[in-house]
Amino acid sequence: MHDDQRHLGYKYYDTNFKSSTLLLKNLIDIASKGGNYLLNVGPEPTGVIPVPEVERLAQMGEWLKKNGASIYATSASPYKKLPFDGRCTVKGRTLYLNVFNWPDAGLVLGGLQTPVRTATVIATGEKLKVEKQGGRDAGHFSSLGPRHRLHLDRPRSDRGPGRDRAGVFHSG
Repeated sequence: MHDDQRHLGYKYYDTNFKSSTLLLKNLIDIASKGGNYLLNVGPEPTGVIPVPEVERLAQMGEWLKKNGASIYATSASPYKKLPFDGRCTVKGRTLYLNVFNWPDAGLVLGGLQTPVRTATVIATGEKLKVEKQGGRDAGHFSSLGPRHRLHLDRPRSDRGPGRDRAGVFHSG
């Protein structure tokens, strides 16, 4: 979990640890590509895990308790690139979007084959307003194509200056 890429494992002089924000972004990015994230947690010579590593693992664990549905047992994103700063994973008929920086004009996602039934912030349960574009009634979606677009307003919990943190929601 050290930020120095010149070596792996524990070095007593290396105190430049990756932030929990970066570690979570890496986890989300890797899950969106169908991969698994392996962290190199190195104990000190006494066998003790350094406090900064323990803190980061605890912070990641807290995030996963609230938002883990978007990571655990998911498949890779059907999108090669999203039109916003975030990543996508899929589980069954549910599309999960991890949004790193919510677009000021709202989130727009095109290419849905069927309309969106609901959109919810996983961590809070907040229902998001969905604007249908394409003239179809609400329903499940299962695959991507050119017919439908999803437009979501920023969650209430993510509004205000400096609030562009990861907002996770699912729809399906």
